[in-house]
Amino acid sequence: AGGVLTDEAAPFAGQFVFKANGPITGWLDERGLLLSRGTMRHSYPHCWRCRNPVIFRATDQWFMAIDAGGHRERALAAIAATRWDPPSSQNRIRSAVETRPDWCLSRQRSWGVGIPALYCEACGEPTVHPEVVANVAARIRAANSDVWTTEPAAAFVPAGFTCPGCGSAGPFKKETDILDVWFDSGVTQRAVLKARGLAWPCDAYFEGPDQHRGWFNSSLMIAVATDDAGRAPYKSVLTHGWILDGDGRAMHKSLGNVIAPDSLISQNGADLLRLWACSTDWRTDVRISPEIMKRVIDAYRKVRNTARFLLANLGDAPSDAATTALDPASLEPLDRAALACVRAAVAEARTDFEAARFHAAVSRLVELCTTDLSAVYLDFRKDALYTLAASHPERQSCLAVLAETLRSLALGFAPVLSFTAEEIWQHAPALKAEAASVFEATWGDTKAADAADLADWSALAALRESVHKALEPERAAKRLAQSQEAVVQLGPGDDAARSLLARYGPALASYLVVSTVTFDGPAPAPGEPWGVAIAKSPHPKCERCWNYRPTVGTSAAHPTLCDRCLAALPPGFARPEPAPAAPTS
Repeated sequence: AGGVLTDEAAPFAGQFVFKANGPITGWLDERGLLLSRGTMRHSYPHCWRCRNPVIFRATDQWFMAIDAGGHRERALAAIAATRWDPPSSQNRIRSAVETRPDWCLSRQRSWGVGIPALYCEACGEPTVHPEVVANVAARIRAANSDVWTTEPAAAFVPAGFTCPGCGSAGPFKKETDILDVWFDSGVTQRAVLKARGLAWPCDAYFEGPDQHRGWFNSSLMIAVATDDAGRAPYKSVLTHGWILDGDGRAMHKSLGNVIAPDSLISQNGADLLRLWACSTDWRTDVRISPEIMKRVIDAYRKVRNTARFLLANLGDAPSDAATTALDPASLEPLDRAALACVRAAVAEARTDFEAARFHAAVSRLVELCTTDLSAVYLDFRKDALYTLAASHPERQSCLAVLAETLRSLALGFAPVLSFTAEEIWQHAPALKAEAASVFEATWGDTKAADAADLADWSALAALRESVHKALEPERAAKRLAQSQEAVVQLGPGDDAARSLLARYGPALASYLVVSTVTFDGPAPAPGEPWGVAIAKSPHPKCERCWNYRPTVGTSAAHPTLCDRCLAALPPGFARPEPAPAAPTS
């Protein structure tokens, strides 16, 4: 015990084995018993943790016989019945099981879970008796696993127990070996799931590639041996890669490149760490560094700003479910197309979440926030939200889309940005009325995206790109200060483009954030879907909405406003007179 020689090695008893080599060879040499002595260098097993040599000694061991009773074949069949992600990981564990020898279950260490075996002192034969094991288990449950080493063997021997080998009634001595720690990990599926009445097999195991010879393997060996049907303890196994530093090196304390999760959480919060983890493809090795976290923070900021915009504009919306339950047919065409985009993105994210493609799900939701919403839909809908009367049908149509979008983002990001999603939920009266917490809410009957509306959203994006391409030279030459000054002349290139104009023509000025859109533009260049020409609007600028419209100046009471802004003003509204300038001396 403790790596020292026993009394059988007298006169060297008590000496550490690696320090006793010199005294032993000297002792043999003094007695003329040593034929030769020399030194050689060779490879020798070392402990991966403390880097010290591993001491071997010949002793009896306990084994699981892998080929007994067809155990190996049942284990291979259980592997084939399990879902492995990535699929190539099945080859790794299959190879490990096909080639593994009998499993040595015993270890000669001074601490661990004891093997509950007794040795008959009369004949020396070991026995593992069910009643003895039950007694050990009961004593451990009442106290702890130390009782096997601290209490005498007699404390675990049932009344009337005799040695199965020689019939002796004792005395008995305890096994001093401990169980392999991989056996400890392998039985967790029984101790956690079966002992607590939980579902068995479990849905998934999730660990690194080294566990094909470790936890995945030990759990499989024990489950197949103890389950009547020879099943694996898991329905699926997900194997993740390693976490590397920014230079692609594995993290080691000796290299000083370890980034502790606690330090990232204290700096940025747990949501940011989860967002980084779920933004990476866990099947491969992934990197983390301060620079990478900066990009994650930027993505989070865009998501949070999108949510803030939605909450701010829904502040005066009805707090009942009617706002989110509007039929798309009652929405404005642009809002229907945007709603189709939101529903399609959320459906894709949900599918990816269910398939454990977390990085794809998060990427789609972030893209929805940054590209489809912030850069497009919310950008052009600011005009309706900020300038139309609260009860205006167009503004109400937009609010309905915002309400469903906010709910979808809160539910979609809840597994990743848990605190942020809950914060969103608590600041939305309509959502709080549905459930007290985002984690108590369910998706319910989610509505599929309308295919025609979704196709229109993509077609409108192509039109927007063509118009922006034509606007850039005008801005660069400073012929236009902002897009609202522009008159856009469109020339459709095919029937699909003409059909799009027929459906969205009156709303295109709002969508493109320009003054006016006409349909008498030039023919498209080869390979282009649209012909686009840009002119400067001859109309004055509305002081309230900043749009250039021919109706500005038609009201004597409000000569600086357009007709849309006039309709939004409350009855009898009068613009306050500016305060007189202070006299100057």
